[in-house]
Amino acid sequence: MENRSVILAIVAPSGAGKSTLINYLLDNYPDIFQRYPTVTSRTIRPGETQGNPYIFVTQEKIEQMLLDGDFLEFERKPYNNCVYGKTKSVLSTLDPKKILLTEEQIVQVKDLKENLPNYGVYSIYIHIPDLEVMKQRLIARGDDPESIEIRIKTAYEEEVESRHLADFIIPSVQGHVEKSADMVLDILKNTIGVKI
Repeated sequence: MENRSVILAIVAPSGAGKSTLINYLLDNYPDIFQRYPTVTSRTIRPGETQGNPYIFVTQEKIEQMLLDGDFLEFERKPYNNCVYGKTKSVLSTLDPKKILLTEEQIVQVKDLKENLPNYGVYSIYIHIPDLEVMKQRLIARGDDPESIEIRIKTAYEEEVESRHLADFIIPSVQGHVEKSADMVLDILKNTIGVKI
């Protein structure tokens, strides 16, 4: 399969290590991977930059993009009422020869598959055996207590209801991102058939 047609969605609840894994792959394999950033109306956090991992726009701009039909998928998060989604306009600016990495929820992966029939869209779910570890990560990054409780509840529901919908599942390997990256590369090469 040609790399140009592959979108790889890393799926997991907030705090499970999606960003860490994606950043490792981007940093260590820049000729293979490119980020497919999410457009959001959320406020930028310390350490984030425009386009990494989000493209930050105003709520007014989001509403116009929705009206224009630019979104391939989107979600309004219950814990902050902000919109997050993938757009056609951003996709058109990316390198067609690279595997596009994105963070997604399983419902959005389904929408991407339906709206991008000429792409191979695959999902890898990071399974979290211990939600207490995830809670500590959210606390360490400074999330507020109410948001953390909502995310933990959502994570539990996702583990029970959504994990089986992913194309592939890998275990969360806390503190050993290179092991997770090796599992992703193995899936791409030996199961999906991407030349790396």
